[in-house]
Amino acid sequence: MRRRLVRWGPALGLLGVGIVAVAALVTALAYSGIEGEPYGPLNHTVSELGERGVSELAALFNLGLLVGGVLVIGFMLSIALGSDSQAGRVFGVLGMLTGFAVILVGLFPVDDFDAHKVAAILTFGGIALLAAWFAGWVFAGDAPYPRVLGALAVWLVFAMVAFLALPNLLQPEHTFATEFDPTPPPRPDVWLAAFLEWIVIGSALAWIALLALHDRSRTIEATREAQA
Repeated sequence: MRRRLVRWGPALGLLGVGIVAVAALVTALAYSGIEGEPYGPLNHTVSELGERGVSELAALFNLGLLVGGVLVIGFMLSIALGSDSQAGRVFGVLGMLTGFAVILVGLFPVDDFDAHKVAAILTFGGIALLAAWFAGWVFAGDAPYPRVLGALAVWLVFAMVAFLALPNLLQPEHTFATEFDPTPPPRPDVWLAAFLEWIVIGSALAWIALLALHDRSRTIEATREAQA
């Protein structure tokens, strides 16, 4: 069972990322806001895709988060089980916890205001911690991953810092907290917090997909060597 999970874990990761990405794209294309506006990543937050009663395909988006989160947990479990180092096992556990936080976002969309706020904070906090730990693991020299993936993790941490800091500095009337405001101010043409949120999410999905592709290639190579 353990060997099978380690072998098929990367495929689970790729499938999980793909499901989340496709669910978001399809939901965004069908979206029509309160004022009839189309969805745009420049001034709509990620959570608005799952807002019941506003987003036409909110159920699809939330289901995508649930299924994608479960599959990413499977991928991260394969990393934890297959790692030869304590740092790798910790990375896998942190990834599993982050995947669980994604599931919570799907279970508690923005309509469930208080629960969604907690789930979103756990998700973004988990992403930042996961990326920071991975970068340290890679640049310490004992991780079975190339430094370019470590550099992408560093970029993800910087993107998270920008997401949390820049809206407060450059657009204080439309910060991250505005997403959770029941009576937000008028939506700007460019909502910096929403745009940076998409940068973080897109970067995280791409990074996890590249991790899965790397592990898949490594697994295929190990299988060939064993059969030779």
